[in-house]
Amino acid sequence: MRRAILLLLLSLAGCGYHSEIRSETTSPDRMIAIPIFENATFEPLLEKRVSESFKETFLRRGWQVVARADQSPLLLSGRVVRFDRTPLSLNRNSQAQEYRITIGLEYTFLTKGNNPPKQKDHAEASADYIASPDPLADRVAEDRAIREAGLHLAERVSDLRSVAPLSTSPSNGAAGQ
Repeated sequence: MRRAILLLLLSLAGCGYHSEIRSETTSPDRMIAIPIFENATFEPLLEKRVSESFKETFLRRGWQVVARADQSPLLLSGRVVRFDRTPLSLNRNSQAQEYRITIGLEYTFLTKGNNPPKQKDHAEASADYIASPDPLADRVAEDRAIREAGLHLAERVSDLRSVAPLSTSPSNGAAGQ
């Protein structure tokens, strides 16, 4: 029995499994509320997918992410304002072989007790994918590109937040990239 338990513990340690205990007393300057963004495009469920990319990115970078604004001193609100699916290359029959997905987001960082900023910041990101004649495979490839573009967008905004102080909104320096 002891050998079985020892073997189990060694196998769990060997595969990289570890239990993680997070402190509920995270510093307020590393806590952020990210509710689901608004969607101003015709792409269904895009706001949820982009919001999830933002939550995942901020979590990965050491932030404690909550869904409700009243739970955090910092709120990231956003509105997906652009979704483009642009053909990049065509075959001999003038059918698209490769597409570029571009996602644009208007976003604002709000802190408790501060007046809302007069201007929203804007960021864009894109990702490419190879088209498939099979509609299901094509949609899977497009979904991967949407996820990749969402992650690029989240990383760009997260990078701006990490260099900007809490009390100010990041500048438009990286907007439109």
